[in-house]
Amino acid sequence: MKKQYLAIAVATLGSTEIAFAAEDPSLQHAEKIEVTGSNIKRLTRETQAPVQIIRREEIKQTGANTLRQLLDTITAADPAALSDVNSGKGFASGASGLALRGLSKRATLTLVNGRRISYYGLADGAKENFVNIDTIPTEVIERVEILKDGASAIYGSDAIAGVVNIITRKTFSGLSTTASTQSPLDKHVGTQHTATVTAGTGDLASDGYNLFGHIELYRREGYNQADILGAYPEWHTAYVNPALRQPNSTSYPGNLFDPANGVNRRPMYNCPTTQIVDGACKVSLNDTVEIISPAKRINIHSGTRFRFDSDLGGFGEFSYSRTQNTYRHEPYAFRSAMAPAKWLNGMTGEVNSMAYPTLAVGNPANPYTFPVGIEYRFMDDVSLFKREVTSNQYRLLAGLEGSVREWDWNAAIGRIGTDTDSNERGSPNAQALTQLVTSGEYRIGERNNNEVLARLFPNIGMTGKTYQNFIDGKISGEVWDLPSGPLAIAFGFDLREESLKISSSENIQRAEIVNRGGFDVDGRRRLSALFTELSIPVIKDLEISAAARYDKAGTNDRISPKVGFRFHPIRKLLLRGTYAEGFRAPNIPEQMGQGGLTGRFHRQEDPRRCVTATAIRNALRTGNATDINDANLAFDSGCSIEVPVIIKANPAIQPETSTSKSIGFVFEPNQHFSLAADYFAIERKNEIRNRLPAYVLKNEGKPNFETVLDRQSVSAMDLYFAQRASQITGQSYTWDVGQVQRMSLQYENLLRTRVSGVDIDIDNRFNLANIGRVGVGLEATYMLKHQTYDGDANTWQANYIGRYGYPRLRATLKTSLARGPWSTSLRLYYVAGTSLYHLYDENSYNLDGCAKKGYPAQYCKVSSDLRTDLTVTYTGFKNLTTGINVFNLLGRDYPVNLRNGFIYRDREVKLAMGYQF
Repeated sequence: MKKQYLAIAVATLGSTEIAFAAEDPSLQHAEKIEVTGSNIKRLTRETQAPVQIIRREEIKQTGANTLRQLLDTITAADPAALSDVNSGKGFASGASGLALRGLSKRATLTLVNGRRISYYGLADGAKENFVNIDTIPTEVIERVEILKDGASAIYGSDAIAGVVNIITRKTFSGLSTTASTQSPLDKHVGTQHTATVTAGTGDLASDGYNLFGHIELYRREGYNQADILGAYPEWHTAYVNPALRQPNSTSYPGNLFDPANGVNRRPMYNCPTTQIVDGACKVSLNDTVEIISPAKRINIHSGTRFRFDSDLGGFGEFSYSRTQNTYRHEPYAFRSAMAPAKWLNGMTGEVNSMAYPTLAVGNPANPYTFPVGIEYRFMDDVSLFKREVTSNQYRLLAGLEGSVREWDWNAAIGRIGTDTDSNERGSPNAQALTQLVTSGEYRIGERNNNEVLARLFPNIGMTGKTYQNFIDGKISGEVWDLPSGPLAIAFGFDLREESLKISSSENIQRAEIVNRGGFDVDGRRRLSALFTELSIPVIKDLEISAAARYDKAGTNDRISPKVGFRFHPIRKLLLRGTYAEGFRAPNIPEQMGQGGLTGRFHRQEDPRRCVTATAIRNALRTGNATDINDANLAFDSGCSIEVPVIIKANPAIQPETSTSKSIGFVFEPNQHFSLAADYFAIERKNEIRNRLPAYVLKNEGKPNFETVLDRQSVSAMDLYFAQRASQITGQSYTWDVGQVQRMSLQYENLLRTRVSGVDIDIDNRFNLANIGRVGVGLEATYMLKHQTYDGDANTWQANYIGRYGYPRLRATLKTSLARGPWSTSLRLYYVAGTSLYHLYDENSYNLDGCAKKGYPAQYCKVSSDLRTDLTVTYTGFKNLTTGINVFNLLGRDYPVNLRNGFIYRDREVKLAMGYQF
């Protein structure tokens, strides 16, 4: 199938001489335009650096409901960047970010109409500022320009890996509406609904003004594991989660056991007989495991433009977004025999602990004459266990623009900001849990009243508020006519005041909530910049550009230079290249946070426990249904652990810096065909990071790591798992160490990262007689290198490319055909396969490691993926446009991934309609 697609693409790309359209005379008299990556207007969009442009027509062809869905189709983008779909346990729940080149969100700058928009109210990981791209409505976008090059010399901080500039409509007259709905064909879950209205009045040319407004309503329905249970393949239940369809013994109304004589479960007296399996009271949790979270959004964008005369105009923009996300969590559960809960107080750094309660003689739930332990899940009101995140974002600006002789100028003043409230219930108050359960005030296995539940599971959360006030201006023009062309220059300024406040709720800051530590940051700073750019026609067909920008952010400052060239050795061939230095200023959480950020890193492998955990897991899988359920718990306690971490701010950290290089060519033999290829290399230095838990675990006990990691003693549950495995197999199992209790870290200028690769962009458009207007394009990013520098070992670490999460090739083949009122598009998205191992766990997931885990050799990798999307649009009805998108046309599942498990992907259909009044 892949070979057939490639053959069709090559054949079509080679047919550029068939029925070409006539030359467009308007191109010969084009006005100068401003392109992302330069402050100087020019006649062509092809600059020294590669700029990918996604126009309105192509946006429609992708079928994207949101900007995140659109940008996920870019081969240079990182699809693993934060998404609001499943970020319910993160610090920045309720938002989606964008990252280019695999260099994280903080290295990618997002603009709207060339100016910054507000950061999200909550920093990802409580430290990483980023733009929530869910707040930008797609219907109002005219085009998206992606600068795949460093651009701090033009835009300042954050523009290390590239810049994404969202260009909205400048004017609109009339009234239009659109509506769409999208749903999988099989399960009909996760349905998305979108409706928009755009209205405008005035004609800039004849009336001297235009005013328009746009509103978008978006809703996504959520679903849980039970809704797609039948879709889970055999490999998932065999190797990832054998207990998927098995009920869980940590249940409601629960089980009792005698702590003095091992974990011998006895169902609670009121456990229904239908829930008793292998002598234990069990319950299915599939209804409580959320796969996709529900979301609601209102996005508003309006713009106005005035012309006072031919040389002076004004403009204004206002946007507002309200996003609401609800994340449902599994009901809280505990076992009395578990190791004491330990969590970090973010304000003091101290370790808090709580022994899980037992039931004394006389407790209403204890019918025995001796104390008993309990295995229990709080399911008397499952609706309590959720996080609700509401965020309001705004952008308001006004400006003037004009020309004086040969000089163009532009200035604006405005304010951008976001406030976010993350409110949840589901983690217990430690003191209340112990007191209410042991006293019997909380009645085990019964529906307790709201007052008791409110004390047990109080409201907790985090709030964030950020804003920037700004004023900026720039001017550009031609200063000297040289024999080879005009010498052009631009210069300008940027002044901003930034404020950020993020605070955990007071009960979290007091460390009253199990497994939650407080965090608080409240900072304000001023940012200022001066910049200039020069375009020099050295000789005919050779242009050199140079730019520099001085930025000051609080106590940090930086000068960022950039140089580039454009050279036409022949008319149809453009050679281009750039060298740039970039930077990212430390943000407020990294430098000004009070106390420390506490959190839990999930799915980490503990090298000192994983071998034993795997052996015990394999033994328990040969036991009864309860043992099979326990097998995953035993395995996770060593091979997929949660690491409690405290990370502190560092006032002494310095800005991140970078160097980026690109060189390439654009070949355009005619106006219908173009081929662009660009090599890029980026190295980021002084990278602000904390040490990764996997790296610390791997180096435990080595110099500089003695005080970073604390462990607890081997728990009673550890001993039970080992004892039960011995009973089943007759072998002896011993834990060398207990689980990780705490990891203490801080932000440092710790890392260096270097990436390199090649971008390829082919575009071919032509008229094919008796068939219609045909378009064929290929976009690809071929990665050569992604490495991080090990400062402790003073060497570059292994190349990530080809390893888990870092595919070598991402490519998109785009075909389209337009004939009369009909148009259709077929798009193929390809991602290369990878190994199953990453950097620190090669021995665990190479062929030997997979064999020890019981994984078949054919699953000891992640295979390549190919998805096919189809779009058909009809405009034959007056003022009406109808369309259908079929996503995953061939119905292909995601490749087998034993580390991430099964991810549901069905064939989906989107129906859309638009009407122009």
